[in-house]
Amino acid sequence: ETPEAIERGGRFMERLLALKEYVEYIRARGRLAIQIGFSDSGRFMGQAPANLGIERLQILLARALAHEEIRDVEVVIFNTHGESMGRGGYPGSLQERFDFLMTPWTRSRYARERLAANAECSFQGGDGFLHFETKSLARSTIASLLRWSFHQPTADLGDRYYSDINYSWDFYRGVKNWQELLFDNADYHVAIGAFASNLLFTTGSRKVQRQSGATTTGPRALRAIPHNAILQQLAAPANVFGGVGQVAGAEPERLVDHVRGSARMKEIAGIVRRARSVTSLAVIRGYATLFDATFWVSKASAETDLAKAGACRELAGRLNDQKVPTAMHRLANLFAADLAKLDRALSEVDGADGAAGRNEKRREMHALHAIRQAMIMRAFVLAASLPSFSSRHDVSRSTVFELAFQLKFDELADLLDEIFPAVNTSAA
Repeated sequence: ETPEAIERGGRFMERLLALKEYVEYIRARGRLAIQIGFSDSGRFMGQAPANLGIERLQILLARALAHEEIRDVEVVIFNTHGESMGRGGYPGSLQERFDFLMTPWTRSRYARERLAANAECSFQGGDGFLHFETKSLARSTIASLLRWSFHQPTADLGDRYYSDINYSWDFYRGVKNWQELLFDNADYHVAIGAFASNLLFTTGSRKVQRQSGATTTGPRALRAIPHNAILQQLAAPANVFGGVGQVAGAEPERLVDHVRGSARMKEIAGIVRRARSVTSLAVIRGYATLFDATFWVSKASAETDLAKAGACRELAGRLNDQKVPTAMHRLANLFAADLAKLDRALSEVDGADGAAGRNEKRREMHALHAIRQAMIMRAFVLAASLPSFSSRHDVSRSTVFELAFQLKFDELADLLDEIFPAVNTSAA
């Protein structure tokens, strides 16, 4: 799932299939299998480039097999999934979702070359519960999969994505380059690494961060699914929308024509549109403000309750050297520049009603983020309002604030239960 594997995998398979020993091996097994996925690749190079790159790899594999006249083995293409807005988050029907995993163009290429392609995908975690929780759900999911499997699509030779491949690959490279720069952006590292992982529920058996002998920080230290989930929790699924605006801004009319003349590009535009609908710069800036000393100084000045004003001033002092607000505001500025160009392109494709519809859908999301941010503010004030306590618990006041600013409120609550037990009032 690395960009290198996706970009070079097709050529690698061409060379491998030219080796007599390898061909004898797969013929003896009766099967050749590759594994691909969108989770890791989607965070390294963006979901749209990952999807386009995986399609290219699949097509190059078909071409290599046909060139070597290897038609007597099953070709298993297993996709671990994790596509688009997160594992199982494709904004469409199951039929459309399966087409996203293996496009009609790719399937028709395998059929034309008389290759026995066997497309596989996984339903993991909550995605499995969503589609297989009950017998009726499972039956419906399997029925959709069978309908897709037994329908043999034909390639649309007039599809602009495939007929104007030069521009298509300009689009791919432009978005991929933007995503790779984002992944190495220092502000991005701070924004998603400071506290946001604690906005997630603990799920599964694997830790949010990868275990490594080396000291790895930032997005590379995170597993793919938590990384993508963090972006959604910050109302900024940039791994899906990011970079499309920059590419659109270079040749806006051409991109619009490309989308209008291509079912494949409409598919890509669909996931980008969905990501844009759940993106809010105001929400990102709201989280930044929670860690901004200036905000807490202003709040202290406006507070009539002397105790609360004192708590706000202490928060301002504790947050004075925080890198988070500056990093998040700069990141929001980066997104804003890209989104402005994206919005213009989407307005051309969708019309004026498209933007109005996206804004309407964001109202509930804004309300939920506002409630969460208000609760975080309240928790910060409570932490700053704690009375003094003895050092015998091997805990300092700084530790309390450190836990609070990382949003580790469960851990902080357990600690305060120990320091201030409800029964023994002398423990502190």
